Amino acid sequence: MHIAFFNRSFYPDTAATGQLLTDLCEDLVRLHGCRVSVVAGPPLLPSNGPSAAGRGLVGREEYRGVEIYRARGTRFDKTRITGRISNYVTYFLSACWAGLRLDKPDIIVALTDPPIIGLAGYLAARRFGAPLVMSYRDLFPEVTALLPDFHSDTINALLQGVNRFLVRKATRVIALGETMRRRLIENKGAAPEKTVIIPDWADTGAISPGPKRNRFSEAHGLADKFVVMHSGNIGLSQSLETVVDAAALLRAVADLQVVFVGEGVR
Repeated sequence: MHIAFFNRSFYPDTAATGQLLTDLCEDLVRLHGCRVSVVAGPPLLPSNGPSAAGRGLVGREEYRGVEIYRARGTRFDKTRITGRISNYVTYFLSACWAGLRLDKPDIIVALTDPPIIGLAGYLAARRFGAPLVMSYRDLFPEVTALLPDFHSDTINALLQGVNRFLVRKATRVIALGETMRRRLIENKGAAPEKTVIIPDWADTGAISPGPKRNRFSEAHGLADKFVVMHSGNIGLSQSLETVVDAAALLRAVADLQVVFVGEGVR
């Protein structure tokens, strides 16, 4: 079976959706004998890492048996709304082109990074006569309400329309949990009989509890602290100011340390 995925983030990105999708694709190849293609963007490497801009509209590479189509777009400053929109739209157009260059897949799975990438998956599904699965990691326009400088009724209506269209056209709709499934049905118009829950996961073979006193905790003065940690994307929609405000209120607690580990525009 040939499965094609559409999502901006993929290996070697450290964003959660990219890591989870990489895990899934590796296992589909290694454990289930599938052929897997991914239409992704260039890696969003840490700010002190090497450039990943590359050349050309679509690049080709392979990682552990997974075929990767790197659809490239602009890389403007994401702290400005115009930069974010340009980055999303240009990547989307490149992804549409990349999707049409795939070998015929048996099934197409579109995630939600960026929120309109499902349309690129839909176009590819129409061309190849393949079923489309929409796998929702975020709901739009709900997420845009968390962005402090993003208040556009026009764009919100457009995103709502795109999602209502995609859930109608998809053969299956995947939600992360019961609340998301209910919102997809009640607010986006997804059919209950084709909307299923597949929760995310952790590789407990690779990620397991270790001793509190270790090289990292000792190097950062955390070995003797009660640590509250956010580890991952420090971006625009995480509402991490809430954690900072909580830390300020708890400043008098001597053995408490609030820690952020990761990269992002914030």
